[in-house]
Amino acid sequence: MEKEHSKLFDIIIVLFLLLSPVIDLITGIEVNNNFIYTIGMIIRPIILLIIFMYLINLRRDRGIILLLLIYGLITTFSIFMIKFNSILDEISIVTKIFYLPILILFFNRYKNKFINNKLLFIILIEYLLMIIIPYIINKDLFLFSSKLSISYIILILFPLVYNYLLNKNYILRYILIFLTVISTYILRENILIIGLIIYVIYFYLKYILKEYKNSTNIKKTILIIIPIIFIICSIFLIPKLTMYHNVLEIIKKHNITGFNQDFINYVIFNGKLNVLDTLNAYYNITNIYGHLIGLTTNITSHVIIGIDFFDIFYNIGIIGSITYVIVIINGFIKSRTRGLSIIIFSLFILYSIIIGNILINPMVTIYLAVCMRCKNE
Repeated sequence: MEKEHSKLFDIIIVLFLLLSPVIDLITGIEVNNNFIYTIGMIIRPIILLIIFMYLINLRRDRGIILLLLIYGLITTFSIFMIKFNSILDEISIVTKIFYLPILILFFNRYKNKFINNKLLFIILIEYLLMIIIPYIINKDLFLFSSKLSISYIILILFPLVYNYLLNKNYILRYILIFLTVISTYILRENILIIGLIIYVIYFYLKYILKEYKNSTNIKKTILIIIPIIFIICSIFLIPKLTMYHNVLEIIKKHNITGFNQDFINYVIFNGKLNVLDTLNAYYNITNIYGHLIGLTTNITSHVIIGIDFFDIFYNIGIIGSITYVIVIINGFIKSRTRGLSIIIFSLFILYSIIIGNILINPMVTIYLAVCMRCKNE
């Protein structure tokens, strides 16, 4: 009976991962048509609940599970007795925030041979085709809810899949590169372009370290010349990028004269530090409950600045943030993340600070959690 249950659970998890691109596509269509509740908002909390029940039944990490249960009770109490928010809204934000730590905990313990880089390859191809095919039909047709979120997903999956294909199938590798380049052109997101350049540099350095010593003098010269050409081309291409002109416009608009507080605020954080100052002032005058369990504004029960760590703190307060940090640290320690996964996580921590909408985005965080499992196969 346990084996049947285990097989059924395995099928549910693999199907959920395989169908995630479709779920995201349908969710995007619903968001674009102003649906109040989407299929993603329904399915993801259900999957998270199933996963949490699995962790409880596993009877491991009891301290972490108990901590999460206690926090769940505190949150439930606060919804009804203190915050007076919409129950669905409150469940939604808490689910989004704790999606990553619970999934990291889950994938550290869960054994399923089908969750590997081959599966990630299939998922990435699904996303790329769902970007390209609508574009071929109509250049203005983009069905997902957010180009930014899709860019994040590509940046998580691409290096793992490419690394997996390096010594396996060069045809699939070139198909992957071709589809990724086309999708990058369609999306035209600066963070995607920058991230892919970082990965190109990583894989090129990895190749040089492996091949340089045993190469002929001609090959060594070529290996040195290529990055020099790349740097020279970048010097000429950067001034032609939209991002470059946007930065110049921001500098001119705010009369920025050097690398100062205004440069950090407006150029790097796009003015988010002003919002942070306002929210921090509101936080300072709120009552003890706001400090402990999170803020509630007059406009919405969700506090979104665009700097993930602050968004998490202001939404779930001191108690929730301590719980979050403990679970995340526990997950990172037990996952023993290394190599390429560290590059991916470092990039996304940086993006979560500057751009945001990563650590509280279940559409993205599910792949960050899987990334820790697949590592560098």
